[in-house]
Amino acid sequence: EVLQRMLRNISYLVGGTASASLMGLVTLALTARALGPEMLGILALIQAYNRLIDRARVECWQALIKYGADALENQRYDEFKSLLKFGVLVDVVGALVAAAIAAVGVYLAGWWLDWAPETTQMASLFSVVILFRISSMPTAVLRLFDRFGIVAWQQVATAALRLLLTAVAYFAGAGLWAFVLITMGTQIFGSVILIVSGWRVLSREGYRRILS
Repeated sequence: EVLQRMLRNISYLVGGTASASLMGLVTLALTARALGPEMLGILALIQAYNRLIDRARVECWQALIKYGADALENQRYDEFKSLLKFGVLVDVVGALVAAAIAAVGVYLAGWWLDWAPETTQMASLFSVVILFRISSMPTAVLRLFDRFGIVAWQQVATAALRLLLTAVAYFAGAGLWAFVLITMGTQIFGSVILIVSGWRVLSREGYRRILS
């Protein structure tokens, strides 16, 4: 039974990642054709800056899985709920601090790297994405309660939405701002799906009032 579960979960993750990657390649091709090398480079630069600041956050989902599994196995349910609350607080504080650093620091980075004012504005706006990166607790919950299919579905749904919006922007002849907003919106969409899914699974498993 354990082997069957492992194989099923692996198939979910591999299938989801492969599908999302394939759609991502098509999305990249359409974006490149629509923007050209220079504008595509600016979009990649904005995403790279955002990702660099985001990596400074503390992500505790692995610790939540380890100690959460121990608490569940020993039926220490209050300890489990407190642990999840701790994960939420770490995520929220980390997202707020990282977003603030990204939004303010982009002006220093833009001055140092000689970015155009519009590029600096785009990168500053893109920092909003970090505010929704509160995924450690939902990620841990979905893995602890064997909901790997939801993780795979979230990847596929996000990639499909971005591909659809990118195709619309491509055929409409949209500019760089449209593709920046599409990238922002789809990343936020994926984060929201993960957060909502994690809380719903918790509720269905009988763990409510986590934050209280």
